[in-house]
Amino acid sequence: MATLTQLANQFNSDKGDQVRCCHRYTTLYETIFEPYRDRPISILEIGLQRETTQHQLDCPSLRMWLEFFPQAKIAGFDLTDFSEVDIPRAKTYQGDQSDANRLREVAEDAGPFDIIIDDGSHASAHQQITLGTLWPYLNPGGLFVIEDAHWQPQRDVERREGTETMLSIFKRFSIYGEPIESPYLSDERCHELEQDIVRCTFSHPFVDERTKPQKRSMIREVARRVLKGKKRYSDQRLFKLIVLEKRGTADQSRGLETTAVQMTCDSV
Repeated sequence: MATLTQLANQFNSDKGDQVRCCHRYTTLYETIFEPYRDRPISILEIGLQRETTQHQLDCPSLRMWLEFFPQAKIAGFDLTDFSEVDIPRAKTYQGDQSDANRLREVAEDAGPFDIIIDDGSHASAHQQITLGTLWPYLNPGGLFVIEDAHWQPQRDVERREGTETMLSIFKRFSIYGEPIESPYLSDERCHELEQDIVRCTFSHPFVDERTKPQKRSMIREVARRVLKGKKRYSDQRLFKLIVLEKRGTADQSRGLETTAVQMTCDSV
């Protein structure tokens, strides 16, 4: 049976370790998604566009998910219209993730979901609107993944305007115990997130068996210090993935857990 990384490479997704940016997210996904693999779950991925070498549109990550989750129902959402791309067992929707009404329409039609992956514009405001809108459509025990948390398309503009990144929001919440606050989220939704999130996982970049031991050790130590709240590191590049786990029906007495993992999934 092919690993998720092998499938990513096969379908030309940059979530693996051979195509374009080689994010290697599949190394972590292989572990956290394994319990869902043979279940009839529902998945939504935001952000699909990728041109082939022939400049034709395709959705490599959707093809990867369909192969990895043989019983899953999968939906994709993007600014671009992918309705003419033939992807069996998957349904695509066109829209802007900054449009909460459109996100709601998609969720009403395709949800609720067990896994939501935000690989859209990466703009902090868009990510916060998306989280606030779609969180009620995430099933108990489900996972909400925010990719490329280290990068924003207009990072300098966001800083000047005082827009807080998702990474900053969830570091404050899960590591320093501060409340979730955002001008793009209602007070009610912020409170709901604080009550519902039982695990916040941060993953840091480009660390695998090919990485020099000194770099692995350095990243592990920095992440450990961040998790202990010893210093408010401002380097947004330290973590690339945020995974939020929603409280399940059997988790009523469970408190918040915060973890950091390397791409090899070794706990820090």
